[in-house]
Amino acid sequence: GLLALGLICQKKESLTDITKWERDNVDITADQVAEQNNGPQAVRTVVLTALKYLENAKREPWTSKFRSFKLSNKVVDRITRIEGGLTLLIRFGFLVHGTETDFMACIPLGADLDRMHTSMTRILDAFTNRNDT
Repeated sequence: GLLALGLICQKKESLTDITKWERDNVDITADQVAEQNNGPQAVRTVVLTALKYLENAKREPWTSKFRSFKLSNKVVDRITRIEGGLTLLIRFGFLVHGTETDFMACIPLGADLDRMHTSMTRILDAFTNRNDT
């Protein structure tokens, strides 16, 4: 239905609550990715790869090939081979869906690209300052 497509959202108390909720979910997921993969390098890999796709979409937001990509793609393998990497991608605002031949990730047309970019760069900065363990 419409809820499954993300067209209907639950009402939140305020924009600040939504932002804090989103921030907390991204932070928790990023911490889990680092823990599950022996350090912050895994988080940096996911974020840097996702940022390349996002920056292409920001440059040409009307071009569908920059908003959608196959999960079997060699570049995306950098994300999918990391435990929790796909979950982190979703937390940043990407959608994942299946087709008849593959799984796809996309940046929704209604996504706030600047907000996604801010979230990704905040995590990248936080995990760049952490030492690999």
